[in-house]
Amino acid sequence: MDATRFAELVQSLHEAGPVARGGAGQGELEQLCEQVVGFFEVDVAKSALWFRLPNPLLGDISPRDMIRCGRYAKLQAFVVEALAEYEVAEQQQPFA
Repeated sequence: MDATRFAELVQSLHEAGPVARGGAGQGELEQLCEQVVGFFEVDVAKSALWFRLPNPLLGDISPRDMIRCGRYAKLQAFVVEALAEYEVAEQQQPFA
């Protein structure tokens, strides 16, 4: 993983807005970024795009805007649930 680009991603999210009640600190944002980057197979560019684009599953708001609005906890719960569902689906696929 490109450590510089990863650090830039975390920093850009931290700067997206004030750390408000229900918001996240630097360490929490780093953990969230690690989860998303891991899902995108260590592609920091795809991960950064995911954070910037509106997501219909989040009510057509971007994950970055959720952080900006202090909705980190809801975003974190969404990511954890999505990753768990993906893992279950992967396990249920028949072997090729």
